Amino acid sequence: MQRDPREHHAREVSLDLIQKLAAETAKVAMEREDRWTCTPVTFPDHAAVIALGYDGTCAQTCGEGWKQVMVGTMSLYDSGGEPLETIHLANAPEDGKATFPARMDREVAALKARYPDAL
Repeated sequence: MQRDPREHHAREVSLDLIQKLAAETAKVAMEREDRWTCTPVTFPDHAAVIALGYDGTCAQTCGEGWKQVMVGTMSLYDSGGEPLETIHLANAPEDGKATFPARMDREVAALKARYPDAL
């Protein structure tokens, strides 16, 4: 991360500044996340099946120990079982599953509203 500004812009940037900028960016993104959606801009006209995947693991974070990392997928299929689109959702490490289930639920609800007849 520090190498890019040095190599491309002849600027030295401290690791501390990079970490602070990343933390502030994440804070702003998480504050606004409930108004955003992860669904694609273009959708298939029809989806017969919506398949959901939900998983998690633990990741060791610097100075904070082990935290849970959650990921999910929402895949759309046509009536012949051919894949149409897959939406991926992931969460930054956090204690337990503090915010991911609500994020996943919002995305699934949006897909169910768009394809009410899909299984």
